[in-house]
Amino acid sequence: MTRRCLFRTIGTVAIWLVAAITAHAHRMDAQCFVRPFWQVQVEAWYETGDPPRGARVQVFRADNSLLVEGRLDDNGVFAFSFREAENLKVVVSSTGHRAEATVSSEILARQIALTCVTCLAGEAPPFLIAPLLAPPAPGDAPIETAMHAPPLRGRVSRFPTLGMLAGVSILLAVAVFFRRRSRR
Repeated sequence: MTRRCLFRTIGTVAIWLVAAITAHAHRMDAQCFVRPFWQVQVEAWYETGDPPRGARVQVFRADNSLLVEGRLDDNGVFAFSFREAENLKVVVSSTGHRAEATVSSEILARQIALTCVTCLAGEAPPFLIAPLLAPPAPGDAPIETAMHAPPLRGRVSRFPTLGMLAGVSILLAVAVFFRRRSRR
């Protein structure tokens, strides 16, 4: 193998390594949780378990009209208020990533019914029950906004072993290809 071919092969492998290091390709997931006080909590995370801080969140009604939008906090959490049981589609988008989740009207209706039954059957004073029974006014901020709600889902960080093996295999295949080509 000549020096020129060797430098070309090393240069090509170096370019592939730099490209592989800067790609950071990983999947983003999202999940919704219905919470008390007429709230829905959206959580998003990358497959590594890291939250996509500051990612954009949009919540759409069944007719594709926008209900609310905002940004994930440092924990990858966004909470919003709802006023009625309706099908909702939640879209979380970050640079090059997108995740969708849905909240069915049945789940929201069940939460509303359970809240009402719990409040009416309980022995709590009326001033504590009233916020649970009355939906928030339009534009009211979720209670969690001031408290920065912790994620409800336990995220497990795992090393992307399969992705690393695939990347190294591709780099080795390219190196072998160029080495065989340079022998000719």
